[in-house]
Amino acid sequence: MRHWRRLEQLLYCRKKRIGTYSTFAGIKNAKFKAQVTPGDVLEMSCEIIARKGPVGVGKAEAYVDGKLAVSAELTFAIE
Repeated sequence: MRHWRRLEQLLYCRKKRIGTYSTFAGIKNAKFKAQVTPGDVLEMSCEIIARKGPVGVGKAEAYVDGKLAVSAELTFAIE
């Protein structure tokens, strides 16, 4: 779970003109395919696959050197 702490920090963002906050809420179906070590460049992407009201789910993938390192479904809430 410590690998996702940084992702949680990235998801927590503030948009001044809209005044919204996105809060990390949970992880489902996390699959770690490769170890990520200090110094690796981690490329992450997240696609929103469902949203109902202030709660949403995104499909996230992270790559190291073009190879899939981890995939998961992330739950978030927008305030």
